[in-house]
Amino acid sequence: MQRILPVLLITWLLTGALALPPCTTDATPCTPAALHPDQGCSVIYATDGEIMLGGNNEDYYNPLTKVWFIPGEDGAFGRVYFGFNDYHAQGGMNEQGLFFDGLGLEDTFPVSTEGKELYQGNLVDRAMRECATVDCVVDLFERYYARESWWWQYLFGDATGESAIVEAGTIIRQRGGYQVATNYSQSTIPPEESRCWRYQTAVEYLEEMETLSVEAMRDLLDAVHQTGPAHTLYSNVYDLNSKVVYLYLFYDYEEVVVLDLEEELAQGYHAYDLPALFP
Repeated sequence: MQRILPVLLITWLLTGALALPPCTTDATPCTPAALHPDQGCSVIYATDGEIMLGGNNEDYYNPLTKVWFIPGEDGAFGRVYFGFNDYHAQGGMNEQGLFFDGLGLEDTFPVSTEGKELYQGNLVDRAMRECATVDCVVDLFERYYARESWWWQYLFGDATGESAIVEAGTIIRQRGGYQVATNYSQSTIPPEESRCWRYQTAVEYLEEMETLSVEAMRDLLDAVHQTGPAHTLYSNVYDLNSKVVYLYLFYDYEEVVVLDLEEELAQGYHAYDLPALFP
């Protein structure tokens, strides 16, 4: 498989720039008002106390999907990111088993800045470089802010059994063994009042799940995938214990590519086009 390391990736590494599509995180493409009701990603964390899994469906328009690997240097953790041909990370995992993905919102919310220091750079990448746990991530977002308003949110999960949704003005910790995020703010709309079918379907599936497994998470992602207008471009199941990613393309959950983070990081900086990984 031919590997690529374009100028865009080098620029991203040097500047920490982060500009992400609406169903993900930190932001330039569409305005909040342009977020279609059927457009948006689903991000899930689940644990049974022994297995810790992250999952996401990336729902958007751009089929030029990528994965890239950044080895750890100078004390930073190595990490894998997924995204598009602009090399702005939509989600990923580090070598400590910390994963994240982001989701766009229909409204813009002020960031809680009181008592925080302005951070000039990519705060999410800093978290992935420095943090092994959600506790570390929460501490980072409670000490720093990078923008004064967000129309997005993040879900972070780790290999210790913890997860949290980081919103502009609050942080929602996981209770009960799982956490689901879609494209609305759970601090302003209580989950029981949500009309998001993907959220409700995922919660019902998790409540009824008898055994947590990679296959069960895959089936859950299948249950909440989208076919348009912004369809599911790729899906990930992150095994946070083994640091392995199970990758699915265009909501075909029969074909899977398995990426071992340790093995990939040993190859140095490199990237793949996601479609090229599949037969």
